[in-house]
Amino acid sequence: MKVRYFLPLSLLFVFFMWIKFIKPQIESEKQMNKKPKVLQKFSNCKIDSLDPKFSGDVYSSNEVAKVYEGLYEYHYLKIPYELTPNLAEDMPIISEDKLTYTIKIRKDVKFHDNSCFENGKGKILTAHDFIYSWKRLLDPKKVSRNAWILDDKIEGVNEWKQKIMDETANFQESISGIKAIDDYTLEIKLIKPCPQFTYFLAMVPSFVVSKEAVDHYKDGLQNHPIGTGPFVLENYNPNDNKIVYLKNKNYREKYFPKEGAPAFQHMIEKYAGKKIPFVDKVVTNIITEEQPRWLQFQKHKMDYIDIRDGSVRLEVLDEKNSLKKEYQEKGMEVFIKKNLNVGYKVFNTNNELLKNEKLRKAISLAIDRDKANEIFNKNRAKNIHTTIPEGFSGHDAAYQSPYGHYDLEKAKQLLKEAGYPGGKGLPEITYDISTTTIARKSAEFFQQCMQKIGVKIKIIQNIWPELVKKAHQGKTMIHSMAWSPDYPDAETFLSLFYGKSSSGKCYGNYDNAVYNSMYEKTATMEYGSEKIDLYKKMAEHIAENVPVILTLHEDEPILYHNYVKNLVSSAFHYGIEAYMDINLDEKEKINKK
Repeated sequence: MKVRYFLPLSLLFVFFMWIKFIKPQIESEKQMNKKPKVLQKFSNCKIDSLDPKFSGDVYSSNEVAKVYEGLYEYHYLKIPYELTPNLAEDMPIISEDKLTYTIKIRKDVKFHDNSCFENGKGKILTAHDFIYSWKRLLDPKKVSRNAWILDDKIEGVNEWKQKIMDETANFQESISGIKAIDDYTLEIKLIKPCPQFTYFLAMVPSFVVSKEAVDHYKDGLQNHPIGTGPFVLENYNPNDNKIVYLKNKNYREKYFPKEGAPAFQHMIEKYAGKKIPFVDKVVTNIITEEQPRWLQFQKHKMDYIDIRDGSVRLEVLDEKNSLKKEYQEKGMEVFIKKNLNVGYKVFNTNNELLKNEKLRKAISLAIDRDKANEIFNKNRAKNIHTTIPEGFSGHDAAYQSPYGHYDLEKAKQLLKEAGYPGGKGLPEITYDISTTTIARKSAEFFQQCMQKIGVKIKIIQNIWPELVKKAHQGKTMIHSMAWSPDYPDAETFLSLFYGKSSSGKCYGNYDNAVYNSMYEKTATMEYGSEKIDLYKKMAEHIAENVPVILTLHEDEPILYHNYVKNLVSSAFHYGIEAYMDINLDEKEKINKK
């Protein structure tokens, strides 16, 4: 009998040892020997700041969102775009009068481990951290051009700012409209209804920072970001051309979506319910010129690149924006990003010369848009006539701007009526652009168009942060700028021309009483036909008064290697790297070819 039971007990003991000690050791060794997944991405421009408060453009926001997070975000796989809770437990509870927002905060969120915290361990996020972050954003002593997302909307903000400026109170003085009901409940009271307010809580400047990190790093926080996000900064020097992030090993339980648009079902089938992030490291390569990016991509030193401008797009895509067969055979794929951005040549309407409306109209009519489309886009772009792009309520596809086409004779007549017949007596006009080759070539074409009516243009190239700074300070005459929508409502474009905020966004300083009145009327209106009709009238006003010239519009292709998984991009998606993956086996096969 003893012999009969001895063998099974021995096997049970061996099985126990295997599960308890041997298998975990083998798995641990596998993990140690496992090749890290490194996602090599791009930035077309130098990064302005890694501090949410000062993140003033798409390029900086893309980097900030790897490290920091906000209460809400846009669902990664849904179209139309849908807000979803992120650091909030659920969508806000909004009072019947639309003035009070109650928001519950998740209880499982920690800031990154860092020496700024006690014992170097990241503290638990609370509602108080949001209150501190928003005060910091609104601080009148260290002004942020992003403060508009909360300014003039929340009860008690103006009074608080006045006290801070008068130094009658310290920074800890409370704002009556922002309260922590408890450690995990925020209450926000608005001055008046604002249908877009929840959208603002998904924008990068509203993302949460910790007082401990700000106190520790002070102004250096912009190069030492400490957030709650899926990645932790490993290395960044503003003078370098690389920013390196590591996977946040203490990131909370957050999973790949289980639902989404039909186009993304193949991703859902493979990744639904899996914890993010999937990659171990993200490297942002800052390469401002197209050809070096293309060469790096071909050598697999970058995993995906933007090819919206320049010669690479024309080389690899056919007239239907499909990838040519020869590049498909090299393991490349293309994601066509719906272009919701609007590009502008912006007139600084504070400039005495450019206050002349007829001069602005003459300049607009003298641009040969069809020729530009042929040269730069092989006739694949659209000449748009309204500042509200397709896909937004208020877009009018039938509308034709009276100054949005090429008419040289009318341009000459308007220039004469402006007081400068044939350009006589007209001072040289400066045109500020970025340092890219495509920006320079496009500017030279503009310069040639203006020569035909006698307008002299001087081109000034700037690195991106410097261009934004000069435009913001009103130190340009005309500058090139594109606006990426902050939220899926036409107001995000129309607000660029509102007198109280136009200097802080599009930097054109446009201030028109008629337009301002229409904008203020829409601000508190609920969505409906009346609001949409007013949006259309505002867009027509901009087209007919020409504070900006709209540039050609085309969807944006992103080229990637087929070992890159889950690439989805839109104007509202920041921090997409948390959802992306690298198939190392597929990458190795391609590298061996």
